[in-house]
Amino acid sequence: MKKLYFSCCFVFTFFLLCLSASAQVEQVFSEIVDDESSYVAAMDEWLSSKDAKAGQTTTLFVNVINGDSTTTHMTVLDFPDYDSWQTHMDITAKSSAFAKYQLRTSNVTTLGEGLYLHVADNGKSWRPGDYLYIMGINVTAGPVFVAAFREFLSSELVKKAPGLIRLVANRAGSDISHTVLVTAPSFAALNKYIDSSSGNKDMEAFVSKIGGIAAPTSGNTIYRVVKVWK
Repeated sequence: MKKLYFSCCFVFTFFLLCLSASAQVEQVFSEIVDDESSYVAAMDEWLSSKDAKAGQTTTLFVNVINGDSTTTHMTVLDFPDYDSWQTHMDITAKSSAFAKYQLRTSNVTTLGEGLYLHVADNGKSWRPGDYLYIMGINVTAGPVFVAAFREFLSSELVKKAPGLIRLVANRAGSDISHTVLVTAPSFAALNKYIDSSSGNKDMEAFVSKIGGIAAPTSGNTIYRVVKVWK
């Protein structure tokens, strides 16, 4: 987090035409954390201050399976809209409480930052202890893909999901156009659900609709939710 938290230079890599300016905004930081308990304590103090509140939910994840990446943790800030995100950035730029937080977390390295927009989900959310599966997808026809995904959300396969299923559009910080998130209350439940999706008729119907316009990327990852601050 640190300086990138309130001063960032975004390169816009994808523009999703069917989203409005009121779309929910998700800011993501990839980090190397040496002492998780100290980091959580620093976040507890910062996020309990008046300067930290702009309507967002903050979630800390720890890497479970992340390939050859050196990232150990991921911090996600969910804002209700662009205005809330801007308010938060403006406040932290001059907040003494945030300056203290930066000092306490000076040993935390921020490897990367991304800005995402929520496109659609199944109405659920992640909770502490949940496992999160992240899959990147490159899409060449955004509106067509989004329409197919929203239809997929009403399928029996999604209704049986043990947790959240969400599609986000990558607005900045990544060359991947979209990301699909899947959560479950345990590592076993997450992988059993993913395994059950293979060959499922609902999944096959969805893939048949988006096969010519979407391609999964390599490097899918799994994280666990450490704590959620609301």
